[in-house]
Amino acid sequence: MAKITWNRNLEHEGLQLQSSEKPSQDIINQLKANGFRWSPRQKLWYAKETSYRVEFLSSIAAYEGEVGERLTFAEKMDAKVKHAADRSERFEALAEKTHDKANQLHSDAEKMASVIPFGQPIHGATDRNYRDKIHNKYGKAFETFDKAKDFEHKAETASDYESRVFNLGTTLRRIKKLEAQQRSCLLDSDRHIVRWETALQRFRAGIDKERWDLLSREHLEWNERHYDAPQEQIDYWKSVVAKSGHKVWSPSDFKKGDRVSIRGSKATVTKINKKTIQVKYDEEWINNLNVTKVPFDELSQACKAEV
Repeated sequence: MAKITWNRNLEHEGLQLQSSEKPSQDIINQLKANGFRWSPRQKLWYAKETSYRVEFLSSIAAYEGEVGERLTFAEKMDAKVKHAADRSERFEALAEKTHDKANQLHSDAEKMASVIPFGQPIHGATDRNYRDKIHNKYGKAFETFDKAKDFEHKAETASDYESRVFNLGTTLRRIKKLEAQQRSCLLDSDRHIVRWETALQRFRAGIDKERWDLLSREHLEWNERHYDAPQEQIDYWKSVVAKSGHKVWSPSDFKKGDRVSIRGSKATVTKINKKTIQVKYDEEWINNLNVTKVPFDELSQACKAEV
């Protein structure tokens, strides 16, 4: 009988299930339905942790504790960059090996075809079979060339990972999105507090302490997940921006009448908003394009121009 167990993977913040034998098709279907994926290399099923997945795994397997170590967000990013570099190196090696194999197949097909004079008609079944082998060899060579190109593309994509992820514009937009998520979290938190205050009033005559303590713990856990976790990411990405030497402009950096340079065009600040500055360009035709509002995160390092 197959031994089926599951663990919490702290490093990947997920769940994983192992089985000494291939699970029944019914269990496999349930795993897929609950969002689990199979890892051929690690020989296990895995997915991100959710309460319903924990409940599902507990019903079909024995829990064997936690594995791995919990990583900081910075450590996770370092691991992803290293994984991308390793992946790029692996696919480059596969591309080179596959390309050599394709060249060899093409060379063999050329050599086989060279013994047949140009324009010579087919002579019998043996000759036809020989020509079919040549055709198949060419086909295999071209198919292998395509596979080598696919490996090259994967290697190139992996090698570009760091430049894509740490792109300055992408990073600034990511920070804005995380900060918006936090603001939304605070609003939702306020709604929870109102609900709990209502519950407290309802039980004012005989306060149900256990219920109130549960609600309080619930609030703290909810706030930690939805507010504190993004803060770690915000701090990390802001440190990335700081290390790049890029100036992140804010309303306090400007006053009405300041001279600035926007994408190489001189302009005068006419209004300072919370997220943008409004400008009037020296060249009137640019003003007519209705691009006079410029977000702070789109301003270049050397934004302020000499008067």
